[in-house]
Amino acid sequence: MITRVRYESATGEVIRLNEGKILLPLDTLRSFRWRTTTRGRPSGRGGTAGSFTQPPRQIETEISVRGNCLDFHRRLNEMHEITEKDVLAETPGRLYVGDQYITCFFTIDSEILLHSRRKNFLTKKVTILAIEPYWTMEVTTKFVSQEALRISEVKRYYNRYPYRYGQGFALHYINNRHYGPAPAVITIYGPAAAPTISIGGVSTGATATISASERMIIDQVNFLVYKIGQHGDVTNLFDLRNKMHNPFRPIAPGTQPVQFNGDFSFDITLHYQRSELRWM
Repeated sequence: MITRVRYESATGEVIRLNEGKILLPLDTLRSFRWRTTTRGRPSGRGGTAGSFTQPPRQIETEISVRGNCLDFHRRLNEMHEITEKDVLAETPGRLYVGDQYITCFFTIDSEILLHSRRKNFLTKKVTILAIEPYWTMEVTTKFVSQEALRISEVKRYYNRYPYRYGQGFALHYINNRHYGPAPAVITIYGPAAAPTISIGGVSTGATATISASERMIIDQVNFLVYKIGQHGDVTNLFDLRNKMHNPFRPIAPGTQPVQFNGDFSFDITLHYQRSELRWM
């Protein structure tokens, strides 16, 4: 089974990287390194490891391109133009390997290793700058309002929504199947007034009102809280966030209870993050 590889730019343009005419070897993407600090006295009883961090990292790899003359030149020009637009705009894209992606600039450095003009074949070494140095897989769970639940019952859907209600609050669960905490992107759909959601006993939300055509985003990956209006306009709601708890605390591994008052619908998208590209 062929693993699909593609780069999706910040503007949504796509370069497909393993469809025969363009090839990127996957093993070159698997290298990673944790940065650590130490504490204690190495000259005494030895030091101990302190905090571990993942700084932005550069990934060196190779790309091979082939094709007939016109197609060969078109591919090379297109690849350069799409990737350099992101660099000039200082806005990263995403490199996808199957259902995993890494946020990066592709490329920031390039060197031609082999160029056969007779056969229209080229291999070049490129450097990818991963500014969010984790391979991410997104898993979304949807939660529906009581009103949506009532409508579904009137329509007599055979597959009922698996939600239980008690004491005025909707109660459900979310399962983080990852081996570590997973940051989430929570999307709340209007109408809603000061929506609050409790996940694993931690409340998150904002004291803002969103209409039926709007949605609120609580982004634990990028530490953002904002509203998207009917026409795509963005309003910063960071100062209106729930400050009693830390709304940006990642979701712990395992099954976590989710509670809300049932007046609105929302999605929770967990971001499973790995240092090494998952083997497939």
